[in-house]
Amino acid sequence: MSQYVKDIGKYSFPHRMVEKCNALNDEVLTAHNNVNKHRHRIATHTTAAIHQNSFLVDVEIISELDTALFFLLGFYLSSTGDADPKAWLWSDPEPPI
Repeated sequence: MSQYVKDIGKYSFPHRMVEKCNALNDEVLTAHNNVNKHRHRIATHTTAAIHQNSFLVDVEIISELDTALFFLLGFYLSSTGDADPKAWLWSDPEPPI
């Protein structure tokens, strides 16, 4: 994905915006890799206590991944002018857990 963003940047994005988009992409990939590591731990451990602790960490990392994806989407939409990123905000006062 980073290479595609760099290629697009040659034609439409200012250089600084491409750097920010690449940094967000790296954060998303890191969070995704952490999710996979913790899911592997859950699959390899058998006791309920370890499952519960790993699950809580997994949920926290998935939340970080969702946040990174949300900001990446908002950044993309605001940079292309295709849509208002505020339209993607959650409309309910309390998002689901």
